[in-house]
Amino acid sequence: MEDVARRHLRALWSWLPLVAYAGFLIYLSSQPVYEFPPLPFWMADKLVHMALYSVLGALGGRAASRAGLGRRAGLVLAGLVAFGLLDEWYQQFTPGRSSDLLDALADAIGASAGFLLVLRYHRGRHVSRHSPLR
Repeated sequence: MEDVARRHLRALWSWLPLVAYAGFLIYLSSQPVYEFPPLPFWMADKLVHMALYSVLGALGGRAASRAGLGRRAGLVLAGLVAFGLLDEWYQQFTPGRSSDLLDALADAIGASAGFLLVLRYHRGRHVSRHSPLR
């Protein structure tokens, strides 16, 4: 029984940061444009999108590696990219905000980069040098 409780706690701790951060991103998307400081240069918002979504991707990679998803981890990445698309769509309902395909692309690039970096880190630390997964 203890083993089952420990696995449930581990699963909760694996996925909860990802879900909480996704909620934070939805909160940011709900803020009117005038709530944010002006950006210093043209297209700086794309870098902000990449940075924010790289954290989401890293948390997704962490959750996928802790859950032992292996080759199915790509489904988590697909979910993160879909979340970025839905977030961009949702922004059009916030005053002063709009949907932008370049923002969605920046979200996807950031999420992919963070996700792949964490998976690579995890595999480098937790897979032996003689494993067929390397």
